[in-house]
Amino acid sequence: LKKDIARIADGDLVAAVSLREEDEFQELATDMDVMRKELGRKLIKIKQGHMVLSSAVFELQRAILKGNPSADQVGALKEAVIRMKEELNAFTC
Repeated sequence: LKKDIARIADGDLVAAVSLREEDEFQELATDMDVMRKELGRKLIKIKQGHMVLSSAVFELQRAILKGNPSADQVGALKEAVIRMKEELNAFTC
């Protein structure tokens, strides 16, 4: 269990948390595995948000260079920033 905790703290959210045998820590291991999966889901959403945000910034930069940025492009960037902020606010540090 200690190795699993260290692995998760290092950012490895792939391998499941489990104990080899039944004991009083089995429930803790199960709860930690649920936490690992939820962290993985949140991280995926943040990575997807980053891709959307990066794309919106790129499109706005391209439009600015052409001299024709639109309100829709600015709005898309603003929405992407708001969504990213919401995802990041799910964490307290």
